[in-house]
Amino acid sequence: MKRRSLRVALLAMAVACGLLFSLGAAA
Repeated sequence: MKRRSLRVALLAMAVACGLLFSLGAAA
C-alpha cells in the first residue's frame, strides 16, 4: 500500500511539474 501511494504521489508530482513547466514556457 505504501509503495502504491508513493508511486501515485510521484506520478502526480511529475504531472504537476509538467503543467507548471508548460505554463511557464507559454507565459
